[in-house]
Amino acid sequence: MAETVQQLQAEIAERYAALSEDDRITLRGLIGSEELRVLGRVLGPQISNIIDVSNIKPTPRTKKRGLGTR
Repeated sequence: MAETVQQLQAEIAERYAALSEDDRITLRGLIGSEELRVLGRVLGPQISNIIDVSNIKPTPRTKKRGLGTR
């Protein structure tokens, strides 16, 4: 377990780097969402501020097509 904020930040960065591209796309899709705001409230400012989402580009939402859109 991380003992300092810097160690925690490094661990989070390593975990993010180890994610599959699909998981990264899922996370990027959360940027600006209510779900991410709720997670931020649960994690608290000490943890939320470590994760610098300003460096993560949001994934554009694609329009659904086909029968699933009805």
